[in-house]
Amino acid sequence: MKSATGRLGLLFAAVVALVWTGAAQAAAPWSAFGNAESVKVDKDWAIALTSDLSSSNTDDWYGGVAFSPRKGLTFSGIKQLSADYMLAAGTLGGGSPRFQINIGDGDGNFVGNVFVYLGTPPNFMDDTQGWQSSGNLIKATDLRYDTSQVGGTFYDDYAGAVDLVGNAEVLGIQLVVDGGWGPWADGGVQSVFVDDVRVNNFKLSAKGFKK
Repeated sequence: MKSATGRLGLLFAAVVALVWTGAAQAAAPWSAFGNAESVKVDKDWAIALTSDLSSSNTDDWYGGVAFSPRKGLTFSGIKQLSADYMLAAGTLGGGSPRFQINIGDGDGNFVGNVFVYLGTPPNFMDDTQGWQSSGNLIKATDLRYDTSQVGGTFYDDYAGAVDLVGNAEVLGIQLVVDGGWGPWADGGVQSVFVDDVRVNNFKLSAKGFKK
């Protein structure tokens, strides 16, 4: 169950993504924002996405990578959505990490986000160790889709999202970590390593990645 605090956290992230989307368009298809950096993990590269609420710099409160479509993309045109990830500090929680799909009105105006949560429903508060694969989250039958910003419900599945916004334009897609505010964080820090983030045929690999 998502708490009132969780709802505030997701609203904050939605505003961050909306403000940032305009800058992302110039760097298609992949960019990074906030507290995101390439790091070495067990001799391999990963992208560390960190939410550090102990920092006085608000840019450290969230981190993410973003995909900007090179041409028109609809929600139902997303055929692959996946990432490999590993906990670095804290656990999953507060709706973080998640994909957020920015839905437009057909004229480039932002309408709302469809959130797709990583982890295990219904609470998405995993404390698993080691690298995990999200698998392809498109057409997921479990209730990991949050369509509450586009006229749906928090507990929704892919089919429900398609019913609502299947033909709607996608302005961008972000993989976000912003849960440093919750009890699942470690001293105000939630950090997740990610790699091989994929939207359709576009894959973001940590090796050689620069913010």
